[in-house]
Amino acid sequence: MRAALEADGVALDAGRLIALRGAAIFARRGAGSRVVTPAPGGQPVRMRGHGQELAELREYVPGDDLRHLDAHSTARTGVPHVRTWQQDRRRTVFLVADFRPSMLWGRRRALHSVAAAEALALCGWRAIEAGGHVAAVAISANGLDGTAPRGRRQGMLDGIGLLCRAHRGVLERAAAGEGQGSCGGTLVPALEHLQRAAPSGALVVLASGYDDPGEGATRACEGVLRRRELCLLRIEETEALPPGRYRVERLAGGGRTSWRATGTAARPRPAQLPPGAVQLPIDPAAAPASIADVIAATGLF
Repeated sequence: MRAALEADGVALDAGRLIALRGAAIFARRGAGSRVVTPAPGGQPVRMRGHGQELAELREYVPGDDLRHLDAHSTARTGVPHVRTWQQDRRRTVFLVADFRPSMLWGRRRALHSVAAAEALALCGWRAIEAGGHVAAVAISANGLDGTAPRGRRQGMLDGIGLLCRAHRGVLERAAAGEGQGSCGGTLVPALEHLQRAAPSGALVVLASGYDDPGEGATRACEGVLRRRELCLLRIEETEALPPGRYRVERLAGGGRTSWRATGTAARPRPAQLPPGAVQLPIDPAAAPASIADVIAATGLF
């Protein structure tokens, strides 16, 4: 059982998520993408931010642009003041991983939960390279865990550490045969949390298979979208296994069973999610470099 939990594609390895920075930086973008570089090095990416931030508020001096006169400060002090603004480029990105029991399966390269974490890591590295801040949230059957938004490399290291610890915990609980827990096992609590935690202008990236998102999930997504952007990474198999019988490792209780594939890919009924969100299919069987290209093509990072 211990060996099964440590197998490639089952365990979530921090070193591999850190190494995905290279794939994120050098991912191919679509033709015509206009980008700028926020800092030396790395990959030029499109700048995103929360809007405008205050650059300076001071007394007027001859030569200042009269269009920058600030009426409130001038009226309050009786002395003309000018207020200038600059682009806020420190965009905050929330990386939200669905680690519920419905994500703990896979047919080819990796568990869906592992593929979700990899896709989020690619998104996070691109956000960091663009000068943004990242925060991570892990959803399990027992509740939520998260990190505070933070910039530069340390922000990603904090998020990767959280995802690896949370994933290890859900694997161990699944191996012990523990149930759904007390939170109900839906996405609604996480989406409601993000309405409070994610600032205006932030980008929320949720990676899930969207099995049983929960009653009220659409309404909760719409709440997130009121002041933020929402990207839904849909982790789903796109190809069927060749017909035949396959051995399957069981986490709960250990042991093996067999499963017969018919060669027909099961197409899950899509969850009813708001049209305002960007929806991006992610194949867990695809190599991370290919997933990085798909993410880069969205232009969100």
